[in-house]
Formats: sequence, structure tokens, C-alpha cells
Amino acid sequence: MQGHVSRKFALLDGMILVAVPAVWLTAIRHLTSRRMGTHFWYLDHHRLLPLLHDEIGLFLIILSFALILIRFRPPRPGRRRLWRQPGLAACVAALAGMAIKAISTITSYCATVFKFGTLEVEVFWGPWPYCGPAVAGAWLALYLSGHWRAERGLIDRLGRLLGVCWLLEFVLGEIEGIRWAVILGNLISRAWS
Repeated sequence: MQGHVSRKFALLDGMILVAVPAVWLTAIRHLTSRRMGTHFWYLDHHRLLPLLHDEIGLFLIILSFALILIRFRPPRPGRRRLWRQPGLAACVAALAGMAIKAISTITSYCATVFKFGTLEVEVFWGPWPYCGPAVAGAWLALYLSGHWRAERGLIDRLGRLLGVCWLLEFVLGEIEGIRWAVILGNLISRAWS
């Protein structure tokens, strides 16, 4: 029963996904104004690309939370089958990577000067260096152990698509030597000149 579909995508699932951009836009507005002292539409082209990278990471985190909520809604497969789905594994691994970043940021703040006015900005904003490798590690562990049990339904496919987005976010934003942002920034600056 490798391709067994447990549940179809329902109206409440769609409502949860519609709420994701609302939460994301609210968080962006708050965190951007706290971080830069201004709103994001006042940015010049040199700071726009890193800001977009940070915003995409925040969107992926919120979407990971939402897909976990959708996946755990009944009716759902049994626990063993559920934890073998690559979509759920990607979402849980990304949240584990986010938790590692949050814990390391909080402990570094506690070890230095207490500046809790900007703590939420540092925890929930910026690059997510552990999410992409966590997804890759979870998928590799599922595949090598022979427990990769993908469903044909939309819910697991959305989780797998989210996992691919986390891997792309890591590759495009974290690996030294890839200068796509610099090249794109130069093209934008030439176009604006």
C-alpha cells in the first residue's frame, strides 16, 4: 500500500493555507519596521535582495507550521505511516532547524548584553541556516532506511514541495561562492540607473 491516499484536501485545509499569507504579512510588517526602523518599501536596491531572502524564509516557516496542522487533522494515517511521509518529515525537520536557530540566538543573547527589544527580530528574521540541511537529512534518513512512504494526495505533495523550497532557500542563500544575489543586484542597479 505504498501509494495509499488517507484523506483528501478539505475546505478547512484551504482555510489554513489562506491564513498563512495573512500571518506572514503581519509578521513582515512588524519585524521589518522593528529591524530597520522603516517600512520595507523605503529600501534601496542594495538591501532589497537580502530582505526578500529573509521574508521568504519566514514564509516557509509559517507554511511549515500550517502544513503540520493540516497533516495532523483527522482522519489521518497511523503514526508509523504518518512519520514515514516525506512531506511531514520535511515540515518537522524545518521546524527543528528553526528551533535550533532560535535556541542558539536566545542563548547568545543571554550570554551577552540583554537586548530583548530586538530578540524577536533576531529569532524570527534572517537566514535559516539549519532548515535546508535538516530537510535533506530527514529525507536521506527516510530513503536510506527504506521508510519513504509518499502519499499520492495533495497534502503530502505540498509538504514535499515545501521541502524542495527549503533546499532551494539553503542553496541560494547560505552556500558561500554562489553569487546569484550580487549578480541580480547589479542587474537591478543597472536597470534603475
